[in-house]
Amino acid sequence: MSPSFSSRAQEVRQQAKNFESLAAQGSPQSTELLQALAQLPSHEAAYLADTVASMCEARLANGDPGRRERLEAFGSAAVRFVGLSFSDDIINSRIVPALVEMLSRERSNRSMTLVERAMRYEQLVALGQLAPRIEEDLLDEALDASIRVAGKHGKFEPDLLLPLANFEGAFRRSGFYEERNVRERAQRLCLDSIRAVFEATVTAIAEADPKTMSDVLNALPLTHTATVAWLTLLPSVVVMEDAASIAKVNEILDSSEWLLSRSDGFPGNFFGRREIESFDRIRSVLSLATGVLSLNASQYEATVTEMRVAKRDGAHRLGTVVLHMAQRGTRGETIETMRELMREELRREVDPASGGKHSREALLEISALAWHLDVGDAPVVRDAIRQVRDPRAQFYLAKALEGTPWE
Repeated sequence: MSPSFSSRAQEVRQQAKNFESLAAQGSPQSTELLQALAQLPSHEAAYLADTVASMCEARLANGDPGRRERLEAFGSAAVRFVGLSFSDDIINSRIVPALVEMLSRERSNRSMTLVERAMRYEQLVALGQLAPRIEEDLLDEALDASIRVAGKHGKFEPDLLLPLANFEGAFRRSGFYEERNVRERAQRLCLDSIRAVFEATVTAIAEADPKTMSDVLNALPLTHTATVAWLTLLPSVVVMEDAASIAKVNEILDSSEWLLSRSDGFPGNFFGRREIESFDRIRSVLSLATGVLSLNASQYEATVTEMRVAKRDGAHRLGTVVLHMAQRGTRGETIETMRELMREELRREVDPASGGKHSREALLEISALAWHLDVGDAPVVRDAIRQVRDPRAQFYLAKALEGTPWE
């Protein structure tokens, strides 16, 4: 180990210790330090592992509930940003058990406050972020804890179920489900949550007037989250053969068509520029999911080909391009063309001479498509993982190293 390498490792570890101490104290500086640590390249972020695990375990809480809460909150956030940089051993021996313990902790029957709900959501997202690296014997426990925190007595909160989409690999590996299998239950709950959010969005927009439009605008972030969850869940959905699940998929596709058939600027004067941009991001990810489904699941190819999709003016986002190609091109040619394009875009992300980085939304779509289309070229994907700091892109690139999800 060179002196400079050792020195940098010590520096990062000291920053991590400072972060843990500040978080325990409730210092406002802890948020700034988290943001700085989240930007570390993956080989340096790996030095944070022991401290982040300690935070998730609330080792500095010393029996104080407030300190425990703060440590767990910042620890969960750190896992979401940099957890995939850690070794499989520390993920499975310390961090996943700590997150499961947080989610499993008994809570009262009263409704969660907004703060408590946000903390629970952060914990669910952190656990889902690690899903590609969680050992098989821990997966069911993680899923069971996630389901329990999302609802009781058969009543579930859709937004708290959406992070379950990240466990799609576990759903695909389940094979023939047994009755009441936790993976089957998680998959079905997640699918139904996506369906419910899409249906509510279509209804809200279709029936909106000036008095209710603010509610629609407030719901757009959840719609975007549901769209990303749908994009993630797809490979596990197409192997669901029961009538109820197929019906839900078809309902999602009906809602997708309604949203994708809206023209640019929809719904006109009710939306400002920022809201139109938000809707366009949703439409692009939804286009990507719909195109990917057509390219990889022959049973839905005709449905997607016949979909009404609005003609677009100006520059197209990647998702829109993929959907148009899926509707008009041949499957083999489209997939190979898009694979090569994704390789080029990932090289651009890590090449300092490329002239700039992709936006977060573009990077999400590039990384997701690299996974869905089995881009191959592991060295390029690994280089991208080392450089990319967006958690959603990290997640998809980690899955891209696993190979195709569609076999």
